[in-house]
Amino acid sequence: MKREFIINTILLICINLLIKPAYIIGVETRIQNIVGNESYGLYFAYFNFAFLFQFINDLGLQNWNAQHIPKNREKVGTQIIELFSVKLVFSLLFLMLVTGFSLLSDYSYTALLFVISINLVLASILQLLRTYVSGLGFYRMDSLFSALDKFIMIFLIGYFVWLAPDRETFNIMNFAIGQTCSFTLAILIVFLWIVSKVKVTFHFSSLNRYVDIIRNSVPYVIVAVLIGIYTKTDGVLLDKLLDDRQLSAGIYAGAFRFYDAANMMLFLIAALLLPMFSSIVYDIEKQTTLYDIGIKLAALLSMPIAILFIGFNTEFLQMIYPSTYTIDSSIVLFFLTFAFIAVSIANIGGAFILAVNRPARLYKLYLSIIVINLLLHILLIPRFKAPGAAFTTMITQILIMCGHYYIVSKDYHIRLNRMVIMRLFSFFVLSISFTFAIKYFIPLPWILLFLTSSIVSAILAFLIQILDKKDVVNFLKNRTTGDGQHF
Repeated sequence: MKREFIINTILLICINLLIKPAYIIGVETRIQNIVGNESYGLYFAYFNFAFLFQFINDLGLQNWNAQHIPKNREKVGTQIIELFSVKLVFSLLFLMLVTGFSLLSDYSYTALLFVISINLVLASILQLLRTYVSGLGFYRMDSLFSALDKFIMIFLIGYFVWLAPDRETFNIMNFAIGQTCSFTLAILIVFLWIVSKVKVTFHFSSLNRYVDIIRNSVPYVIVAVLIGIYTKTDGVLLDKLLDDRQLSAGIYAGAFRFYDAANMMLFLIAALLLPMFSSIVYDIEKQTTLYDIGIKLAALLSMPIAILFIGFNTEFLQMIYPSTYTIDSSIVLFFLTFAFIAVSIANIGGAFILAVNRPARLYKLYLSIIVINLLLHILLIPRFKAPGAAFTTMITQILIMCGHYYIVSKDYHIRLNRMVIMRLFSFFVLSISFTFAIKYFIPLPWILLFLTSSIVSAILAFLIQILDKKDVVNFLKNRTTGDGQHF
């Protein structure tokens, strides 16, 4: 199990290092440079507004299904129709709620908001389909599917913003519609793959069966609601608390997209861990080993990103946004980088808690975090604007990381020993210190300095022994074919 996790983690990272940066830099940043901070800030604010209702759209089905399928693989053929019947009803309710509340909130560009809402529905359908792929044990295929939508967007939207004759007239609605087409194609591909592996039985179940599905997903709905509140209110409050025509929201979004992309890349590790934790739910020793290596890998893989966004954020953002860069962008990315490190580690604990089917343990933690999050936003955004929102996000994610670790260690007695914690802390301090040392004392192009820091960071990881050498040796000697049913 440990070997399979490492293999699929490497595959995930390789795929997403190739595709996600190409999409973020080649497509999204190109669009923001064309449409401007205000227009993209409007998109960002609308996206976050719609996401506040995501709990209706998802209904907790994704997290529930991710831990349910590994334990009930023989029922997939009939269960998939039942689940998507429930999904369809609540996605329609989600669209009606977003539209209704947008009219009450006096949002002017309701057509854009509606297309964004459609995209959220399609994205959640794609994620739900992927829970069947990973739940059936096809972890490597799920890794390939993890970047499928972005891969399609690179070619589809990329053509219109880079090669089309009228590319300079590309607007934010064109972007939203391009996403709609890309999600639809990705869904079709994944669904056809599932049908090729599983005999899907179309039938009508009793009302009680649908009620059972909803009842089982309710605890995950509550978790989704709480997460949505403390992660998506920043964009909405930047729009509502400031009267600067979405300028601050656009600045925040410009830095946030890199935080979000990096976070999603390492979130895939937690998504991969969830069905693995579920399949060994009664084996504490294996869970402890998997939890330990998950934390170490999250810390290890987040370091090159932390080096780039902490040590070279100004140079990086000036290269990406030559016409729209401001000093606030660097400050925002600096704070969000520490939030990224925290959430990367927090996701491992969150995956474990959901895998053991104990989402209720998160309610008090998340409710407390929401109060702190909203108070800090209300206090800091009017005075500090986008940097104030970023600082709040950093504090929020650090508290979430500590809370997840406390729950896992207290309830299940799974904890990192002090030596591991000291090694992780030393690894971070030495890597960042070396980065700033060479930045200010060696007159080389910043990209070369970044690459040097990343290489030195990797060497430090082996010297400090973040990962056990035996794990690496066994992994290299015992690679498997990954046929979908390996445990």
